[in-house]
Amino acid sequence: SLEQTIQVFPNPARDEVQVSFGQLLQGRATLELRSLQGALLMQKEADGLTGAHTLRVSSLPKGIYLLQVRTAAGTVTRRLAVQ
Repeated sequence: SLEQTIQVFPNPARDEVQVSFGQLLQGRATLELRSLQGALLMQKEADGLTGAHTLRVSSLPKGIYLLQVRTAAGTVTRRLAVQ
């Protein structure tokens, strides 16, 4: 399933976080980092075929964020802690 295909690490993160896609992801994905209130803080278009993407989070205040990965197959949301 899409839920099992997407991995986010390290979590908690300090400087950057890796978002890796498994074999199932075809085409493009949009990575969105949001506050718990829903404010969009960062957005990145990703080509799922390349496998992994890095998001720099070093400029963000410590706290809990929501990382949404939107694909043609659906959307997966992960909680991400920034230390």
